[in-house]
Amino acid sequence: MRGYGRAALVLALCTVLGTVVLDWLSITDVAMLYLLGVGVIASWATRRQAVVAAVLSVALFDFFFVPPRFTFTVEDTHYVFTFGVMLVTALAISRLAERVRTQWLLQTFAAQAALAIERVSTVA
Repeated sequence: MRGYGRAALVLALCTVLGTVVLDWLSITDVAMLYLLGVGVIASWATRRQAVVAAVLSVALFDFFFVPPRFTFTVEDTHYVFTFGVMLVTALAISRLAERVRTQWLLQTFAAQAALAIERVSTVA
């Protein structure tokens, strides 16, 4: 449950930051903030937490930034495509982060096992 709370905190930060920079950046740039947030979340979260964060990031982007704001209604149907691209990209980021973590764990385990085998063979 702790991971979901941390993920929600990261997405809340993305929302606040997006609100602050909206006067200077485009709405597309704000979408990139959410993708960055999902990338950060995916670097430490479980796959399920990252997927939930990906879906939630699209919902937050829609609610807080897509006209009409503060609704889940979309005036410009082009944003539906944007939502799809955001979701697919966020899911891909979470999957790649999971693979990197798995590879790192396997390499770490293999290195520790090799070290243990070397120590045993040196003693024997």
